[in-house]
Amino acid sequence: MFRAYASIAAPVLAIVTLLIAGATTPGYDPVRQTISEFGPGLGGTLTVAFYGVCLATYVWEPISNATRRSLSSRLLKASLMVIALGCIGLSFVAPEPWPWRYMGWTGRLHLIFAFVCVFAAIPVACFVAAEALPAAWRGLRAYSRATGVFTFAVLASTLVALGHSPPNPFVTTHLGLIERAFVFAFLIWQCIVSTRAVRSAPHAR
Repeated sequence: MFRAYASIAAPVLAIVTLLIAGATTPGYDPVRQTISEFGPGLGGTLTVAFYGVCLATYVWEPISNATRRSLSSRLLKASLMVIALGCIGLSFVAPEPWPWRYMGWTGRLHLIFAFVCVFAAIPVACFVAAEALPAAWRGLRAYSRATGVFTFAVLASTLVALGHSPPNPFVTTHLGLIERAFVFAFLIWQCIVSTRAVRSAPHAR
């Protein structure tokens, strides 16, 4: 029972911690600065790593158990585990100032964990969940697709904006807000799916 409710509490706790820490830390601007820029403390990579452990330990199981046995179900399990490992990995390598060519190996590895293992895997998880969840959960499957579209659009447009020379000034001055909208959309989706999965067990299929 604890594991079931922990799957619901983990994303909620992550959102609350990131909001409170970002708003109450002197000198930190959550609109402009990313979560990684917060540093290794509470509200930064420590919270991200804790969430990654919870995702792998508590959240993964009820969502996986609620899905139908199919290729999309296996892809959902894999993408959630990749996100979890990416979050944990972020706590071991410190971020470094952009651009890429001036970074050391730790800064580059931090970006790989962030963009490849976490940000890119989030819309994948939402899209495959739309196919893996039970057919009777039509509303939740549609919500999963919508979250996938939103997160993919935010990620793609942000990368395009940052890839310009010079980068889009609005994006660079609102990068923290954009990242939080992206991450929070996924955490809220995860909380809702976990709640539905826990309430429906053991008859989710």
